[in-house]
Amino acid sequence: MTADWISALATFAAVVLAMLLALRDGIQQRRARTLEAAADRARTLGEQQLAWERRRAQAQGVIGWFQYSSSSGRALEAGPTKYQKVVPRVLVANYSSHPVFDVRVELYSTDPGVSELLDVTRWQVLGPTPDRPMRINPEFFHDNQDGVLVNVKFRDLAGNYWLRRQDATLERLDTHWRPMADPMPTSG
Repeated sequence: MTADWISALATFAAVVLAMLLALRDGIQQRRARTLEAAADRARTLGEQQLAWERRRAQAQGVIGWFQYSSSSGRALEAGPTKYQKVVPRVLVANYSSHPVFDVRVELYSTDPGVSELLDVTRWQVLGPTPDRPMRINPEFFHDNQDGVLVNVKFRDLAGNYWLRRQDATLERLDTHWRPMADPMPTSG
């Protein structure tokens, strides 16, 4: 009878040991799957962020701005004084290495509380250029010594539509020039 007890006890111990080993293996497999899933999510997020940055890369290089220049063409750091002969200028730049298309440069009043569209200039193509002066109506500056706000709408080489504001903010637009969501992918 002692041999039967020893045999039963050994069998019981073997079953308990096998269950513990199986439990440990299950926990390790679950941990490995969890780590792999987290790595996949991080890789996917990284790829989404890279795609987001690539989509915006060319658009980041396009901007328009207003400045007062001296009659010699040199930009003035501050606005004009009462006695200076100055020339108001609007400049548009494409610092990317590719042209942009369907360019629409919009000039808005800087009067407080007024977002009046003063003028729109359209170009079919704006190639890479450090700055392209734009013809502007000098009448905009008789009553408005603060200048104008310059917004540039355009289509990039990949066919994405954008709005670049004078304050350097960049907004993605749909094909009807309306704002659309384009948030940077995040893990949250």
